[in-house]
Amino acid sequence: MPSVAVESLGTATLVRPTGRLDTMSTVELRSRLGKVIAEQPAGIAVDLAWLTVEGDVPLTLFLALARAAAEPAGCPMVLCAPSARLRTALHRLRIGRVCRCARACGRR
Repeated sequence: MPSVAVESLGTATLVRPTGRLDTMSTVELRSRLGKVIAEQPAGIAVDLAWLTVEGDVPLTLFLALARAAAEPAGCPMVLCAPSARLRTALHRLRIGRVCRCARACGRR
């Protein structure tokens, strides 16, 4: 189950999930990110650098969350994926149609 660090960056929020993400652990991550979305920050960056993803199915979580963030207050979500393998999977699932996918969040 991934652990999640949340950091406020002024009006935006940086979320850093760490650990393994599979179909079973998406529930916990969805809950934690749902709380961040409920706070309605100006933007959300999700740093995927320390997350190990087991297959494509768990990545669909980010598609649903990006849509949820955009609906109430137009909060943009950026997925930061330094791994070429992960960026390829995000592209294959067309998650970039709903949120921006970047190589890095710019702050470590």
